[in-house]
Amino acid sequence: MKPSHLLYAIALLFPTSPLCGQAGAPERTDSNLTLLDLTIDPTVNEEYRIFLAKGIVYRASFDQPGITMRMRSYQQRQLPFLVPVTQTNDASGRSEFEIYPQDDGEIAFLAVFNELRVPVHFRLWSDSRATARGRRSAEEGYWEIGLDLYAAAYGAPSVGGGDGTSAIGSCFSFRNGPGVAKRLNGCAFGMEVLAGEGDALERTRFFLEPRFRILGSSSNHLGWGPEAGVVLSIGTSEVGPYLGPGIYGALDNRNADGDGFRLMVGLRYDWESVELTGDDPFTNADGENTSVWTPSFRVGAGYYW
Repeated sequence: MKPSHLLYAIALLFPTSPLCGQAGAPERTDSNLTLLDLTIDPTVNEEYRIFLAKGIVYRASFDQPGITMRMRSYQQRQLPFLVPVTQTNDASGRSEFEIYPQDDGEIAFLAVFNELRVPVHFRLWSDSRATARGRRSAEEGYWEIGLDLYAAAYGAPSVGGGDGTSAIGSCFSFRNGPGVAKRLNGCAFGMEVLAGEGDALERTRFFLEPRFRILGSSSNHLGWGPEAGVVLSIGTSEVGPYLGPGIYGALDNRNADGDGFRLMVGLRYDWESVELTGDDPFTNADGENTSVWTPSFRVGAGYYW
């Protein structure tokens, strides 16, 4: 979120506030750091600033509903995500929010509406459990989704010595999964168009392609990092289903948010069960099924977010 102003129906105010009941030194309770404990005066119409640190989860609570705040960031910083913890129809009228900063920096808040026009008690604190939970999740990794484009050169099939085939393709891909899935990446859905001499070599494939990383640092690196592993392409075309075992190597680029590029090369050896016809470019057989093995080399590039 990058607009300079947004309206949030939240309850939130800060340390420089002149309102009565402002806390002095921060207080620690159950390993949480209390930043503010004050009463908001509905007659005060003043902008307040607070510094929020990325990676820390904060909580804000109000004992009354109906406060509307306008939020503004500085130096093109992203606004924090707000997640309501209490239900909107809470009988007590109390409201509580989790706050997830997207950048380090100051956020300015201005109370623009107080529905009941009464003083409202406000408390802001850092949530140590939620922060630790978020850090564990970041360390374990998370799926990064991307789009890959590639070109391939197929060698001569194992039957009949026909000419090779070229192909272009694309796929929606994933990388750097969480926990035990961190070594798994690949193509969730792909399409490949093959072109060659003869109808049997011109076809469109639809496939998925899981890859298992053996070497490399997965989501634990920033900048460029290499990885390599094994691959299995599974798909179908007008000719029939196919399986393509192989190996791959990749060079991944990642920034702090996990976005970045991927460059990849691969070697595969595709198997297909093909029904031969009298005008088949490989043989003169008719009505027979045979296994065809075809080697291929592929290069590609993609972007992940």
